[in-house]
Parts: sequence; C-alpha cells; structure tokens
Amino acid sequence: MFFLIKMNTPLKDKIMASILSGRNTEAQLISLYRKLEPGKFSPSDHNDIVRALEKQLRDRFPRAANRVFGAKDKDVVESLELFVALLDFDPTTNKLGNHVKTGGGRIRGECYIQNYISYKNQQGQKVELLLEQKTFESELMAYVYDRSSKGAEVSITSYTFAEIDEAKQHYNRVLQCYCDKN
Repeated sequence: MFFLIKMNTPLKDKIMASILSGRNTEAQLISLYRKLEPGKFSPSDHNDIVRALEKQLRDRFPRAANRVFGAKDKDVVESLELFVALLDFDPTTNKLGNHVKTGGGRIRGECYIQNYISYKNQQGQKVELLLEQKTFESELMAYVYDRSSKGAEVSITSYTFAEIDEAKQHYNRVLQCYCDKN
C-alpha cells in the first residue's frame, strides 16, 4: 500500500507567498501567469498557482482578469443561454424577455456571480432560475423561484452544483405549467 502525499515545492511556496502578499502590480501578476510553465509543477500545484493568480486579479484588477481569464460569469451565462435555447415554449408569451440577466446581488457587489432567466405570463405567474456563487471560493448554487399568482408568496427551492440539472428540470416543469395558462 502506498500513499500520495502532496508535496509543496520551495518554488511553489515562494510563488504562492508572493501572489498572496497582495504587493504585486497588475503587470507583475499577468507576467507571472504568462510565464507559468505547466511542466515545472505537478498539475495540482500548477492549478493552485493559477487559482491564486486569478483570485488576486479578480479581487484587485477585475478588468485585467477579464482580459486574461474571460468574464467570470462566462460559463454560467453560456449554460443558461443554451438551456433557454433548448426549452420548448412560445417565447412571445414571456413578459420578461428570454435572455440571461445579471442579478441585483451581483450588480450591488454582494455576489461573485449571479445570473438568471425568468418567465412571467399574462396572469402574473412567474418562475426564475438563478445561478449564484457568493464568493470566488464558494460553490455555485441554483435557485428556482416560483410565484403561482400575482399576490402569492414566492416559493424558493435551492440546489447544489451537483443538482443543477434537477434545478433546470424543476424550472422547465413550472414553465410548462405557466405557458399552458396563456
């Protein structure tokens, strides 16, 4: 029997300490990212360094982070756009538009990622699928908000990252019910 032990190399430790110190400029962080050679480190060490660089850039230099890594919500937006494209409903009955929207928590800076799609019919029935990540390190969560009539309480069901497909199925079931009412 053998055990895998994660070995931190002195070079990795030095690089991580430099990144986490918060003293590097935007140019220094980008330069370090571009000079990183995957073969110099184990895959997990390389991944740790890249995540630390991305976190520093996202926290301190968001525009630079978008240039280097792309928009932080790019994957979430693409996933929701694909999901909407595959839905079987009459998009003209949606009073809210059929595009991915940025959530208020993200706009106010309360969430790292918050994007959603929503549907509302003529009777005021509304369903929303929201994907949210509170911080860079936290798990992506899904929430289905369901309001069965204008004055009704909103029902909120939460799903973990592993359950996102279940959240999409839930949204689709409610959507189909509300589309049938038009």
